[in-house]
Amino acid sequence: MTVKVLVVDDHPMMRGALRTALETLTEDVVVVLAGSLQDAFRQLATQAQPDLVLLDLNLPDACGTATIGAFRSRAPGSRVVAVSGNYDPATVQACQAAGAIGFIPKSYSLEQLLGTIRRTLAGQTAFPDFNQRGAGNSASGPSEVRDVNQAGGSATATAAASPVPRSLFLHPGAHVPPRDYTDGRHLGLTERQRGVLRLMLLGLSNKSICKELDLAEGTVKVHVSAILRALGVSTRAQVVVAATRSGIRAEDMR
Repeated sequence: MTVKVLVVDDHPMMRGALRTALETLTEDVVVVLAGSLQDAFRQLATQAQPDLVLLDLNLPDACGTATIGAFRSRAPGSRVVAVSGNYDPATVQACQAAGAIGFIPKSYSLEQLLGTIRRTLAGQTAFPDFNQRGAGNSASGPSEVRDVNQAGGSATATAAASPVPRSLFLHPGAHVPPRDYTDGRHLGLTERQRGVLRLMLLGLSNKSICKELDLAEGTVKVHVSAILRALGVSTRAQVVVAATRSGIRAEDMR
Protein backbone atom coordinates (compact mmCIF):
# COMPACT_ATOMS: atom_id res chain seq x y z
CA MET A 1 0.00 0.00 0.00
CA THR A 2 1.45 3.34 -1.06
CA VAL A 3 1.81 6.01 1.61
CA LYS A 4 1.75 9.69 0.68
CA VAL A 5 3.73 12.10 2.86
CA LEU A 6 3.74 15.89 2.54
CA VAL A 7 6.93 17.54 3.85
CA VAL A 8 6.50 21.26 4.61
CA ASP A 9 9.70 23.14 5.45
CA ASP A 10 11.20 26.36 4.13
CA HIS A 11 14.78 25.01 4.25
CA PRO A 12 15.70 22.97 1.14
CA MET A 13 18.32 20.96 3.04
CA MET A 14 15.80 19.92 5.70
CA ARG A 15 13.23 18.99 3.08
CA GLY A 16 15.82 16.86 1.33
CA ALA A 17 16.89 15.17 4.58
CA LEU A 18 13.33 14.29 5.49
CA ARG A 19 12.64 12.99 2.00
CA THR A 20 15.73 10.78 2.10
CA ALA A 21 14.74 9.45 5.52
CA LEU A 22 11.24 8.62 4.31
CA GLU A 23 12.52 6.85 1.22
CA THR A 24 14.83 4.65 3.29
CA LEU A 25 11.89 3.36 5.33
CA THR A 26 9.83 1.92 2.50
CA GLU A 27 9.70 1.82 -1.27
CA ASP A 28 5.95 2.38 -1.18
CA VAL A 29 6.10 6.06 -0.28
CA VAL A 30 5.29 9.13 -2.34
CA VAL A 31 6.95 12.24 -0.93
CA VAL A 32 5.59 15.68 -1.84
CA LEU A 33 7.61 18.76 -0.88
CA ALA A 34 6.38 22.25 -0.02
CA GLY A 35 8.49 25.25 0.97
CA SER A 36 5.77 27.36 2.59
CA LEU A 37 2.29 27.14 4.08
CA GLN A 38 0.71 28.59 0.96
CA ASP A 39 2.62 26.12 -1.20
CA ALA A 40 1.34 23.29 0.99
CA PHE A 41 -2.24 24.55 0.70
CA ARG A 42 -1.89 24.58 -3.08
CA GLN A 43 -0.75 20.97 -2.92
CA LEU A 44 -3.81 20.09 -0.83
CA ALA A 45 -6.12 21.84 -3.30
CA THR A 46 -4.81 20.00 -6.36
CA GLN A 47 -3.85 16.56 -5.06
CA ALA A 48 -5.22 13.79 -2.88
CA GLN A 49 -4.80 14.37 0.83
CA PRO A 50 -1.54 13.01 2.26
CA ASP A 51 -1.55 10.23 4.84
CA LEU A 52 1.09 12.06 6.86
CA VAL A 53 2.29 15.67 7.04
CA LEU A 54 5.74 16.58 8.42
CA LEU A 55 5.19 20.22 9.29
CA ASP A 56 7.82 22.80 10.23
CA LEU A 57 6.43 25.07 12.96
CA ASN A 58 8.63 28.01 11.95
CA LEU A 59 7.43 28.68 8.43
CA PRO A 60 7.78 32.37 7.48
CA ASP A 61 4.13 32.62 6.38
CA ALA A 62 2.61 30.74 9.31
CA CYS A 63 2.25 30.96 13.07
CA GLY A 64 3.62 28.15 15.17
CA THR A 65 1.26 25.49 16.48
CA ALA A 66 -1.72 27.27 14.91
CA THR A 67 -0.50 25.86 11.61
CA ILE A 68 -1.40 22.37 12.82
CA GLY A 69 -5.02 23.44 13.10
CA ALA A 70 -4.86 24.79 9.57
CA PHE A 71 -3.94 21.37 8.22
CA ARG A 72 -6.52 19.59 10.35
CA SER A 73 -9.14 21.92 8.92
CA ARG A 74 -8.10 21.55 5.28
CA ALA A 75 -7.01 17.92 5.40
CA PRO A 76 -8.93 16.24 8.24
CA GLY A 77 -7.85 12.79 7.10
CA SER A 78 -4.14 13.57 7.36
CA ARG A 79 -1.98 12.93 10.42
CA VAL A 80 0.35 15.80 11.32
CA VAL A 81 3.82 15.50 12.84
CA ALA A 82 5.35 18.79 14.02
CA VAL A 83 9.00 19.53 13.18
CA SER A 84 10.82 22.26 15.09
CA GLY A 85 14.15 23.48 16.41
CA ASN A 86 12.43 24.20 19.74
CA TYR A 87 11.50 21.16 21.81
CA ASP A 88 10.61 22.48 25.25
CA PRO A 89 7.70 20.79 27.06
CA ALA A 90 5.27 23.68 26.51
CA THR A 91 5.80 23.62 22.73
CA VAL A 92 5.39 19.85 22.54
CA GLN A 93 2.24 19.93 24.67
CA ALA A 94 0.82 22.74 22.55
CA CYS A 95 1.36 20.57 19.46
CA GLN A 96 -0.45 17.68 21.14
CA ALA A 97 -3.34 19.97 22.07
CA ALA A 98 -3.54 21.26 18.49
CA GLY A 99 -3.88 17.70 17.17
CA ALA A 100 -0.38 16.62 16.13
CA ILE A 101 0.39 12.89 16.52
CA GLY A 102 4.14 13.37 16.83
CA PHE A 103 6.99 15.82 17.27
CA ILE A 104 10.44 15.77 15.65
CA PRO A 105 13.10 18.13 17.07
CA LYS A 106 15.55 19.18 14.37
CA SER A 107 18.36 18.11 16.68
CA TYR A 108 17.27 14.47 16.45
CA SER A 109 19.72 11.86 15.24
CA LEU A 110 18.82 9.87 12.12
CA GLU A 111 17.88 6.92 14.32
CA GLN A 112 15.51 9.03 16.41
CA LEU A 113 14.03 10.62 13.29
CA LEU A 114 13.38 7.26 11.67
CA GLY A 115 11.90 5.88 14.89
CA THR A 116 9.41 8.71 15.11
CA ILE A 117 8.39 8.41 11.46
CA ARG A 118 7.96 4.63 11.75
CA ARG A 119 5.65 5.01 14.73
CA THR A 120 3.50 7.70 13.18
CA LEU A 121 3.21 5.84 9.88
CA ALA A 122 2.01 2.87 11.93
CA GLY A 123 -0.74 5.01 13.45
CA GLN A 124 0.96 5.54 16.79
CA THR A 125 1.87 8.81 18.48
CA ALA A 126 5.49 9.73 19.15
CA PHE A 127 6.61 12.66 21.28
CA PRO A 128 9.87 13.45 23.12
CA ASP A 129 9.82 12.10 26.67
CA PHE A 130 10.79 14.93 29.00
CA ASN A 131 10.46 12.66 32.02
CA GLN A 132 13.90 11.26 31.25
CA ARG A 133 16.67 12.84 33.33
CA GLY A 134 18.10 15.82 31.48
CA ALA A 135 15.74 15.40 28.53
CA GLY A 136 15.22 18.56 26.54
CA ASN A 137 18.29 20.26 28.01
CA SER A 138 21.17 18.44 26.37
CA ALA A 139 22.65 19.34 23.04
CA SER A 140 21.59 16.01 21.62
CA GLY A 141 17.93 16.55 22.48
CA PRO A 142 15.47 14.26 24.28
CA SER A 143 16.90 10.82 24.92
CA GLU A 144 13.72 8.88 24.17
CA VAL A 145 10.62 9.17 22.06
CA ARG A 146 7.33 8.37 23.71
CA ASP A 147 5.70 5.52 21.82
CA VAL A 148 1.95 5.49 22.26
CA ASN A 149 -0.43 3.22 20.39
CA GLN A 150 -3.62 5.24 20.10
CA ALA A 151 -5.77 2.13 20.19
CA GLY A 152 -3.85 0.42 22.96
CA GLY A 153 -5.35 2.16 25.96
CA SER A 154 -2.05 2.06 27.84
CA ALA A 155 -1.20 4.31 30.77
CA THR A 156 1.13 6.26 28.50
CA ALA A 157 -1.65 6.73 25.97
CA THR A 158 -3.92 8.06 28.70
CA ALA A 159 -1.27 10.56 29.74
CA ALA A 160 -0.71 11.71 26.16
CA ALA A 161 -4.42 12.19 25.60
CA SER A 162 -5.00 14.12 28.83
CA PRO A 163 -5.83 17.84 28.58
CA VAL A 164 -2.94 20.26 28.41
CA PRO A 165 -2.57 22.11 31.73
CA ARG A 166 -4.39 25.41 31.40
CA SER A 167 -1.60 27.25 33.22
CA LEU A 168 0.76 26.66 30.30
CA PHE A 169 -1.29 28.81 27.96
CA LEU A 170 -3.48 31.24 29.88
CA HIS A 171 -2.79 34.09 32.26
CA PRO A 172 -3.42 33.12 35.90
CA GLY A 173 -7.13 33.52 36.53
CA ALA A 174 -7.95 34.03 32.84
CA HIS A 175 -11.58 33.24 32.05
CA VAL A 176 -12.47 30.67 29.39
CA PRO A 177 -15.71 31.92 27.77
CA PRO A 178 -18.74 29.60 27.69
CA ARG A 179 -19.40 27.62 24.50
CA ASP A 180 -22.53 29.53 23.49
CA TYR A 181 -21.30 29.93 19.94
CA THR A 182 -18.62 28.34 17.82
CA ASP A 183 -17.86 31.41 15.71
CA GLY A 184 -16.40 33.66 18.41
CA ARG A 185 -19.40 35.95 18.96
CA HIS A 186 -19.47 35.05 22.66
CA LEU A 187 -16.04 36.67 23.04
CA GLY A 188 -17.45 40.09 22.18
CA LEU A 189 -15.34 40.30 19.02
CA THR A 190 -16.46 42.35 16.04
CA GLU A 191 -17.17 40.66 12.72
CA ARG A 192 -13.80 41.86 11.39
CA GLN A 193 -11.99 40.57 14.46
CA ARG A 194 -13.68 37.20 14.07
CA GLY A 195 -12.46 37.14 10.48
CA VAL A 196 -8.91 37.81 11.65
CA LEU A 197 -9.23 35.11 14.31
CA ARG A 198 -10.38 32.57 11.72
CA LEU A 199 -7.28 33.22 9.62
CA MET A 200 -5.09 33.01 12.71
CA LEU A 201 -6.56 29.58 13.47
CA LEU A 202 -5.77 28.56 9.90
CA GLY A 203 -2.14 29.41 10.57
CA LEU A 204 -1.80 32.62 8.54
CA SER A 205 0.76 35.22 9.57
CA ASN A 206 -0.12 38.89 10.04
CA LYS A 207 1.32 39.66 6.62
CA SER A 208 -0.81 36.97 4.97
CA ILE A 209 -3.91 38.20 6.84
CA CYS A 210 -3.25 41.71 5.51
CA LYS A 211 -3.31 40.38 1.94
CA GLU A 212 -6.31 38.12 2.53
CA LEU A 213 -8.50 40.87 4.06
CA ASP A 214 -6.93 43.85 2.29
CA LEU A 215 -6.04 45.52 5.59
CA ALA A 216 -3.06 47.58 6.71
CA GLU A 217 -0.58 45.75 8.91
CA GLY A 218 -1.19 48.15 11.78
CA THR A 219 -4.92 47.45 11.63
CA VAL A 220 -4.33 43.69 11.74
CA LYS A 221 -2.05 44.11 14.76
CA VAL A 222 -4.80 46.05 16.58
CA HIS A 223 -7.30 43.26 15.84
CA VAL A 224 -4.83 40.60 16.95
CA SER A 225 -4.24 42.41 20.24
CA ALA A 226 -8.01 42.56 20.83
CA ILE A 227 -8.30 38.83 20.13
CA LEU A 228 -5.50 38.01 22.57
CA ARG A 229 -7.22 40.04 25.28
CA ALA A 230 -10.58 38.39 24.60
CA LEU A 231 -9.07 34.91 24.89
CA GLY A 232 -7.02 35.82 27.95
CA VAL A 233 -3.68 34.89 26.38
CA SER A 234 -0.48 36.79 25.70
CA THR A 235 0.92 35.29 22.49
CA ARG A 236 -0.35 34.08 19.13
CA ALA A 237 1.03 30.62 19.83
CA GLN A 238 -1.53 30.29 22.66
CA VAL A 239 -4.52 31.33 20.56
CA VAL A 240 -5.35 27.96 19.01
CA VAL A 241 -5.47 26.23 22.41
CA ALA A 242 -7.55 28.94 24.07
CA ALA A 243 -9.93 29.16 21.09
CA THR A 244 -10.41 25.38 21.11
CA ARG A 245 -11.13 25.43 24.83
CA SER A 246 -13.78 28.12 24.30
CA GLY A 247 -15.52 26.06 21.60
CA ILE A 248 -14.46 28.11 18.57
CA ARG A 249 -14.12 26.33 15.24
CA ALA A 250 -12.52 28.00 12.23
CA GLU A 251 -14.95 26.31 9.82
CA ASP A 252 -17.89 28.06 11.56
CA MET A 253 -16.36 31.53 11.21
CA ARG A 254 -17.35 32.35 7.65
